[in-house]
Amino acid sequence: DVTAVADGVGQVPIEIKPVHPYCAKELEEVILDQLIGRYMTQQDRTMSILLLVHHSKKPRGWRINGKSRTVTELVAHLREHAKKVAGPLGKSVAVALIDIEGSRKSGKAPKKAKEKTGTSGKKSK
Repeated sequence: DVTAVADGVGQVPIEIKPVHPYCAKELEEVILDQLIGRYMTQQDRTMSILLLVHHSKKPRGWRINGKSRTVTELVAHLREHAKKVAGPLGKSVAVALIDIEGSRKSGKAPKKAKEKTGTSGKKSK
């Protein structure tokens, strides 16, 4: 948990969660119970951020309305949920994603340049 302070904005609570161990319902509860219910109770705290870190695959995705969803669909769902629960209170909860899993390479070592063999049998580059 982090609280950032910005001129003209004030204190902005930031909740950082790894996304893969949580179900959609638990992340909805983080928005309502933690960010709004605990960190944004002061009148001057009107903005907060739920920062999700996607660092490993979740083979079955996240269940939302009975269907398996991708991390991108989960984030869109949580953004809508945040608007629905924070808006009427005059609050704003941004949901952001750091996708470490999606930025990883295939895990294979880079291919080495092949050396060519000339007619003399000696290697050349």
